[in-house]
Amino acid sequence: MQNKSLNVICSLCFFILCTVCVHAKESSIKMGKIDIVPSITVSGVYDDNIYLGNNKIEPNQEDWITHIEPGILFRYRMGGRGDVSLGYVGNFAFYADNNDNNWNNNTGYMKLRYNSPGGLILGIDETFKGKEDPYGDLAQFRLGFKTKRWINDLKTKLGFKFSDQFKILGYYDSYIQKYDLERDYSQNYNDNQFGAGFETRLHTRTWGFIRYYYGARDYTTHPAESDVNDNNDADYNWHSVITGVNWNATPKLDGEINLGYQWVLFDNEADVNGFEYQDTGMLVADTSVTYMPFTDSSFKFNFFRALRSSGANTARFFEETGVGLDYKQTFLTVATFRIGGVYSLDNYNMSGINGVEDREDDNIKFNVGLNYNILKWLNAGIAYQYWKKDSNYAYNDYTDNRFAGLIGATY
Repeated sequence: MQNKSLNVICSLCFFILCTVCVHAKESSIKMGKIDIVPSITVSGVYDDNIYLGNNKIEPNQEDWITHIEPGILFRYRMGGRGDVSLGYVGNFAFYADNNDNNWNNNTGYMKLRYNSPGGLILGIDETFKGKEDPYGDLAQFRLGFKTKRWINDLKTKLGFKFSDQFKILGYYDSYIQKYDLERDYSQNYNDNQFGAGFETRLHTRTWGFIRYYYGARDYTTHPAESDVNDNNDADYNWHSVITGVNWNATPKLDGEINLGYQWVLFDNEADVNGFEYQDTGMLVADTSVTYMPFTDSSFKFNFFRALRSSGANTARFFEETGVGLDYKQTFLTVATFRIGGVYSLDNYNMSGINGVEDREDDNIKFNVGLNYNILKWLNAGIAYQYWKKDSNYAYNDYTDNRFAGLIGATY
């Protein structure tokens, strides 16, 4: 259920543009089969709309933001069988004028990829994030305002490959989200998802697959003063059937085409205000494919579609559909140019302010950046990002421009 939203992905894309070349470099520190990759990036960002506000209602506020981003990666290589990675990335943001907005994000992660010669397949991908940034999460809650919360995202798979031609796989995913302040209780939930899949080889490194998932969301916080309880909260479960094709790092293609259908069934009849929950079925997608026509250039295409519940205390949800394209070009191994854009549409199931009409939001995001490797361990770059939300409820509109310069080091 927890497909990565292009809104969330692109809220971080600006900083990825700045740091991708730093974190992608090979380590100079090796201890046997262990690589150690420390890094640090310092960037300065001019943001002309730090609260993502609507300039027609009140003037946008601008500021200069300094970001300090330390990181470290430990990677153990198991030859052709896979690897294990442990890492940390921080992002400490300091505002020149609006000091109360200062925030920091801390991310720890662990990844295990293992494929035994006998056919056993094991994968674990767990990420813990302690966040304060104002860029929201999947439901775009309190977008533009510093909001403290933590997230634990776990994805696992266990399977077996038969005769180099077929695979069977089992999946378990867990997603936990908890906000710090009691006023934000409606965003606290646990997702659990179980799945099974079958894959067959279509070409040398190309696999076709079909998967089935069952999952459930449980909203975990019910303050007495809110009147929200287990009999009216937005708990729901879902069934998904997914099919598609994936590529195992071929010379030209990497990624997965992932399309399917999902049924969403709510546990309760109506929310705390008496609005009925609406069971629904919808097409879903979580596709990301990279095409590399040459060794120094690549095109990345994203397409996704998913349902986003607004919170424990409301029957409102929206269907989010997005498409994105990113182009990266490396020049003489020392400079990397990157440009990309995303369009996404949010369709809400219920009317918004004053019940006039169903809410629709158009989201446009554009990024461009240039990174130059000054030395093997030192790089610098510049970047620009444009965001725009255009809603039929004008209060939600905003336009944001950001300009950045950075310097980063990786050893």
